Amino acid sequence: MTRYRFCWAALIALVAFNHAHAWAGAYSCPHRVAVFAGHTESLRWRKNTSGPKSCTGIFEFQFNDQLIELFARESNKKIEYVLVPSTLNIPRQSRPKLAVSMGASLFVEIHHDSLQWDRYYKLCAAQPGDPMLDYYRGFCLLVYGDEKSVALAKAIEAPIIEAGIRYSAFRHEDVSLRNRMTLIPGTRVTYRREKLFVLRTSEMPAVIVECGVTANPEEEVLLKQNEYRERMVHAIHKGISDYLSRCR
Repeated sequence: MTRYRFCWAALIALVAFNHAHAWAGAYSCPHRVAVFAGHTESLRWRKNTSGPKSCTGIFEFQFNDQLIELFARESNKKIEYVLVPSTLNIPRQSRPKLAVSMGASLFVEIHHDSLQWDRYYKLCAAQPGDPMLDYYRGFCLLVYGDEKSVALAKAIEAPIIEAGIRYSAFRHEDVSLRNRMTLIPGTRVTYRREKLFVLRTSEMPAVIVECGVTANPEEEVLLKQNEYRERMVHAIHKGISDYLSRCR
């Protein structure tokens, strides 16, 4: 219980450490980007979960935490990334306001995709050569639908594709999902999700990046590779940089 009471104090300490460590005696940073790892390690908060498990039993929050760590390497004199791992157990209901209090100008949340349970078990059990392995994989982006968030997502989508990372065709071809997400015109894999709390209540441009499908045993292997994660993070960073350069 004590651990979770002090999650806010831990976060403040983390922000202070990141800022001092990266920028002490160097230069002031004009843009701060809040990068949250999706989900929480603790199940204490209402409607907050650890995320689904991969085929090998790894919770989604663990994939998310491992990936956001790499954003620290992308911080530079123009962009400072403030990282909030899921192990800090910040509930999603508090994240949009927290990003504001951090002084962030952009909100990014990292996730990894899964499937409905009937397909999840079939995909986990799929053998090499099964068409499911080629179909249920890849990244996508989610936004509320406001103009600035869509522009941010478009800027991020392009370099991820250019980096040779596959996008998830199954999301806009799967009819069962169309009642809750629609493809943004002019994009390949950016979807409008109006009911997601962190997107709906964000006071700044906000995007969720679903980095791959952990229920796919072949893609899970990729998602565990540091080189693959670095490629994904660098592409997201490039997209953020491009977006900010256009907003001057």
